[in-house]
Amino acid sequence: MSSELPATPPNLRGHEEQAGATGTASGQASGSVALFSSPTTPAGNRRRVLLQDQYADAKDPDRKVRRETISLEVSPRVEVVQYHRLCNYLGLTEQRKIYDNAVGTLFDDLSEQMPVIGKDGLNYSPNIRDAAISSNLCDRIGKSIGKKERALTDHFAWLWEHMRMLSKPDVPGVKQQSPYSLIDYQTNMVPGTRLQPDGLFVHQGITLETFATAHVILEAKWATCENGLIEADLGQIGDYVLRIWTEQYTRTFVPVILLHGGNVSLMAFTRHEVYVAELGPLCVRQVMSQVTGRAKIANTLRKIWFILTLSTSAFGNICEVISDDSNLQFVTGSDVTQVERTADYSGNNVVQLEKRIDRPVKIFRRTSYMYRSIFAGRSAILKLSWTPTYCYPEGAGYRMIGEACNGYIPEVYLSGVLVKNAFGYRLEFLVLEDCGIPIDTYAVQCRNVGTRAEQFSATLAKSIKHVSECLAKAYAAGVLHRDISAGNIAIKDGQARLIDWGYSRARSDIDIPNLDEIERLFAFDNKTASKEERRHDSLTGTNLFMSVQMLMGSTERSLMHDLESLFFVGLYTLAKFQGSIGPKCDKLPLGFRAFASSVATIMMDSVLLSGSTGDAISSLLGWTYFAAWSISFYPQIFLNYKRKSVEGLSIDFLVYNVYGFSCYALFNTAFFFNKHIGDEYARRNDGHENLVRFNDLFFSYHALVLSLVTFAQSFYYKLGCSMIKYVPQAWLNYERKSTIGWSIHNIMLDFTGGTLSFAQLILDAVRSGNVTEALGNPVKFGMGLASIGFDLVFMAQHFVLYTDRYDPQDIEAQVRYQSAPLSYGSTDSSDVSTF
Repeated sequence: MSSELPATPPNLRGHEEQAGATGTASGQASGSVALFSSPTTPAGNRRRVLLQDQYADAKDPDRKVRRETISLEVSPRVEVVQYHRLCNYLGLTEQRKIYDNAVGTLFDDLSEQMPVIGKDGLNYSPNIRDAAISSNLCDRIGKSIGKKERALTDHFAWLWEHMRMLSKPDVPGVKQQSPYSLIDYQTNMVPGTRLQPDGLFVHQGITLETFATAHVILEAKWATCENGLIEADLGQIGDYVLRIWTEQYTRTFVPVILLHGGNVSLMAFTRHEVYVAELGPLCVRQVMSQVTGRAKIANTLRKIWFILTLSTSAFGNICEVISDDSNLQFVTGSDVTQVERTADYSGNNVVQLEKRIDRPVKIFRRTSYMYRSIFAGRSAILKLSWTPTYCYPEGAGYRMIGEACNGYIPEVYLSGVLVKNAFGYRLEFLVLEDCGIPIDTYAVQCRNVGTRAEQFSATLAKSIKHVSECLAKAYAAGVLHRDISAGNIAIKDGQARLIDWGYSRARSDIDIPNLDEIERLFAFDNKTASKEERRHDSLTGTNLFMSVQMLMGSTERSLMHDLESLFFVGLYTLAKFQGSIGPKCDKLPLGFRAFASSVATIMMDSVLLSGSTGDAISSLLGWTYFAAWSISFYPQIFLNYKRKSVEGLSIDFLVYNVYGFSCYALFNTAFFFNKHIGDEYARRNDGHENLVRFNDLFFSYHALVLSLVTFAQSFYYKLGCSMIKYVPQAWLNYERKSTIGWSIHNIMLDFTGGTLSFAQLILDAVRSGNVTEALGNPVKFGMGLASIGFDLVFMAQHFVLYTDRYDPQDIEAQVRYQSAPLSYGSTDSSDVSTF
């Protein structure tokens, strides 16, 4: 198969732009019905799905969730196109034209033996009933023995065998035989899986008939086009496709022949989207005329024969799957590298596959396949990666830093590109030195064998130093790693290696030696790759180890971010060594101080080694000023809290602090996040970017928050406390319905003081000619109002609400009362008490 499919669909866009794609296209035939136009099926069909699901879910517990997830991914990426348009996308236009001109009336006779589709099965006419009965397709009255999907699949299998046996015209473009056999899995699961498609087309030379060797998937659904396919059906088909993606690493697309309601469609699952083309009817409908129906069916059969006589390399897999051989031989060329299966172990550039390294595979997007292998008698890792064409090839990164990072990265035995562009994706391969196990796995092994904490900490620090030097050397050579994680640092024989440069990016601000040759070998353009990558997916890395700035969504990457990630890897590895990870970790990992004490020196040495001293010093100064200025706010807050007072602290100082840092935070936010402002600044300053950094943004908001806290303290300890102190006494008076035992004299004087304070404030404001100056001292103004308000409440309680003055605890008052004569006419036994 060609390394680059011609006529790549013109509407391929970035993943974020394609997410809302609809299930229709301008290439759809006029009057045709969209295959996925409705999410519903007849009630009987839904009951069938539910009954089958109950049985299947018991054997495959993850099946339901997996298929729901796949369905959500597939649905917005379906595009219905005409058959000739799909052939164009798949690079089959010339072959199709030759075939169409030469095929003539092939299968016209066979089309006369087609059954009529009924309510829940197929009805065979008398002229073909005997043949159908002998093949166990129908009973004596012509009704199909199988129902619905089973009837469609059985009929297609019978039809396929007849198509293979018929003689074909001996002309160029029409093959006499198909190399594929249809394996029926309606009653059995595919070996090694819990999946059960209706059938798989497998090359006749294959002895193990599984998803690893399947060429085309066959699936039948009774739902007609008018009713559409339900989401579960779409998820089910996608589940089978995902299994082929997982098993077949050189697949450019996965074809599916879909029988639905008596019609046939061809689905092509690419790594970007799904194309669907209707091939035509397979059964006669009641509404069809016999002549028209037979002609359309014959045309459908001819299309099926064309599809199923193409070689695997011409139809979805660049590596012919015609045998069970697992060894791969790479044949390098001037443009791309060819790969083929072989039984030879000693040939030139032969990789002997041993064990696959588990890595997740998704139905769309980039995917990597890794195998432990033998290459030229040495242990090796084979890595095949499908990546968007706008991404940097990993092999190019290794070429750029190979000399500078010798001894720090795996040795590359063989590399190249197998597919330049297949629906927006590139396939490259790497045969690498086996560098051992991930560093976190190494930590667990050390813990299990009883390695001392201090010894492990020293080894870890040495490894971190080695990797940081690698990052610095690579950065100086023009490459940034951008995916530092515990899984990408390998250890073998006590030596650390930095692996997996699949998310690396070349710098655009320095000249890289032999860049033109590297671009040619790996089919990319360094000038446009950076721009395109930023537009599509600029955020890379492993969440657990990403720098804080990256987690906040920054698109700018530097060596400092990789070094920060490396530090997090070190802490994570220590925690793995101790056995305390996540919420269960209640203390620092053993050896933390020994490790942390050497980190600063390691990081600074690496930065200086990278040649980016200016950036490093700028970042160091920025974060140092942030620490010093930020800490400066805390002593005043703690002092206020300790004294429960803000006496001696100027309220003007606090107000101006809040105002100033509010403006500073707005300024930094605008310059840091607003692209338009940044572009305008660059335009006015000869292309230079503004100098607002992340530490500036962080400091301004941090300072604003602490200034607001200090300002709030001034209200709480002055005005707040003044107001709160009145509440308990007012509430106690209310509960007792009495003011006995509490002096009203204090309140009278407080009312006097509050009134005079308020009066002075108003008088001074009036004298100055600016009444608004009364609000210039909000604490004094508020204290005066609060004092007067609560004093009025207390006086109302004492003089109006609770006037009983009898106090059984006041002995002296009782004696005076008993010795005093009663007033003439008085019937009250109580004395008229004073305040």
